[in-house]
Amino acid sequence: MRRPYGPLLVFVLLASLAEGCSCSEPPPPEPVCTAGETLPCYGGPAGTAGVGICRAGTRACLADGSGFEETCAGEIKPELESCSTPEDDDCNGLANDGCACEPGQVTACYTGPAGTQGVGVCKAGSAACLPSGQSFGDCVGEVTPAPQDDCATVEDENCDGEVNEPASGCVCAPSTKEACYSGPTGTQGVGACKAGERACLPSGTGFGPCAGEVVPAAEDCTTPEDENCNGQVNEASSACSCVPGATEACYGGPPGTAGVGICKEGVRTCLPAGDGWGPCAGEQPPMPENAASLPDESCSSDAGETLWKLSLPRSGLKLAVDGGGSAVVLMNRQQAAVAGYEPVNPASYPQILVARFGPDGSFLWGKEAYGNEIPFTTSFSYQLVAGANGHIALTVPVFEMSAAAFGQSPIHTAGRETFRVIYSVDPSGALLYAVDAPRLHAFEDKNAPHAIAAGVDGSVFYANGFYSNAHVIKYDPSGAVAWDRANTGTPSSVALAAVPDGGVVLAITEAWEVDLGCGPVPPLSAGNRDLVLARYDAAGNCQWSTRPGPEYEAYALSVGGGFIGVVTIDGFLRVSLADGSTLVEDAAPTGLTYTDRTSAPIGGDAIFAMFARAGTTDFGLGPQPPYGGSATGNFYVMREVGATRWARSPGPAFSLSRVGARAGGFVYATLTATNQLDLDGVIESIDGTSYFLVRMAY
Repeated sequence: MRRPYGPLLVFVLLASLAEGCSCSEPPPPEPVCTAGETLPCYGGPAGTAGVGICRAGTRACLADGSGFEETCAGEIKPELESCSTPEDDDCNGLANDGCACEPGQVTACYTGPAGTQGVGVCKAGSAACLPSGQSFGDCVGEVTPAPQDDCATVEDENCDGEVNEPASGCVCAPSTKEACYSGPTGTQGVGACKAGERACLPSGTGFGPCAGEVVPAAEDCTTPEDENCNGQVNEASSACSCVPGATEACYGGPPGTAGVGICKEGVRTCLPAGDGWGPCAGEQPPMPENAASLPDESCSSDAGETLWKLSLPRSGLKLAVDGGGSAVVLMNRQQAAVAGYEPVNPASYPQILVARFGPDGSFLWGKEAYGNEIPFTTSFSYQLVAGANGHIALTVPVFEMSAAAFGQSPIHTAGRETFRVIYSVDPSGALLYAVDAPRLHAFEDKNAPHAIAAGVDGSVFYANGFYSNAHVIKYDPSGAVAWDRANTGTPSSVALAAVPDGGVVLAITEAWEVDLGCGPVPPLSAGNRDLVLARYDAAGNCQWSTRPGPEYEAYALSVGGGFIGVVTIDGFLRVSLADGSTLVEDAAPTGLTYTDRTSAPIGGDAIFAMFARAGTTDFGLGPQPPYGGSATGNFYVMREVGATRWARSPGPAFSLSRVGARAGGFVYATLTATNQLDLDGVIESIDGTSYFLVRMAY
């Protein structure tokens, strides 16, 4: 039998192999690249590398040589096209494709109807390319057609090629007159009836009331007149009979005048025969107006009368009137404050107080301007304006590096070189912001002339003068500088008036050639100071500048109805807002001059002024002596373009501080009186020297 060696042999063989085995790890792979070696790379679309800004990059070999980095360093791939660079950012071979314009590029623009540009007042404006380059911004400075012409001007405002056409509602030329009669047909010229006269309204859209006409009235049996204009006198059908001894009210003055001014009704008694009435006893009909005696003798209106007066603790340094008829007064605050105002700190060093009063004389609010330099109270130290919407702006002098505040507002710390702070205040008295007025010349100080104006949107305009390097600056509603226009002038006086479209009008007095932004304007005669005007749009672009005449000193400006009213020492000018042309030059009354304290323009049409220590004077209404027949006295004068509306002598017992007025019929003054106050012929005893704010009828 054979022995089973098979399995045993296999075991012996495996054991021997295991005993003599010398096994090891497999060898490492070969390197792919050498350290420091780079390989070109590009992840952008095919065909864009090397086009425009696009560039290929590189990948570096890893330290162990096993391969290249995944990041492609230095490559530049296509981006969205930027209109603000000259590069081909999207690498399509075209630079700035799809861009509408170059940022900052300016082009002419006009959005009015076709065919109206250059017709009448219509003109093109300008538009600037937006920073994105995709489109142009708003059209600035253009004038497009108005719905219809303004009948009170000689301009074609609707740009249809016609001026004051009937389609615009223009009926007549302003101030022209015509005969009128409103009585029944057939009665004019019969008995007492006669025609009157009516004047075209200032707007040119129609005629005013018929003045002076006499229409049929009930027959008055006591007169030999035919009052009912039927061709018969005291006929029985007119009931010309009465109860003997009966009385009734009577008045022989013009209708509507009884109870106005000095005019009053009387009483008449029926005659014993009962066939008529006796004379009207005790009546007071109208008399010729006399500014030196009791008020309103003509019984036509209460023009120039004192409507109310308020006591003030101190005289008003500045006075402003807003579009709603409220008055704002800037004064020194003493221990005795305005009625209704509670001082923040009664024991504090006297500060400036700004108080606002309503049209009815009610106290609205008062705020103290802390940190200002007191008693620095020259006429150049402060400025105060009130905008059409009640927005208020003022300037006050300050110490350098001082802490200033308006009311209990946040503290404003003046800069090291600051000598004046500008405050912007809303109609409620809340401070909007405070900024340092820039020192634009090393010699400029708080005595230097300056001016401010309040825009309708809360912006504030500021201008300086006296030294070289004069500026006009616009602060936006947040207090940031919107624009700053430097001029070449060295003005001795400066005034500003905001324009409703966001622009401003500047007036300066300059002896030499000056450039206000529209090119050089030479003097009218060498060495003489002339009035110079300039108009800036909302973006600060100079639209026109002009030198209308040798009007010494620019005192005040106002804008209204498309016109500019300019007060100078010698007269009142009406200037076109559109192009700066002088429309009317109205000289001051003979022997008298206007001042910056005692005159205020009302829109572009009129001026309210006060003249102190004037003798018998003719304001265009005939010679008028001062109140009470004294040698000198004071006069209020409301002067319209080319004519005096009214002139009154309110009394000699006070001196003037400031006057203020605004289109719409708001006339104010601050007064100082000693021992007695005499307004409208009524003498009132007062203690010592007192101060008042008064409002007069327009």
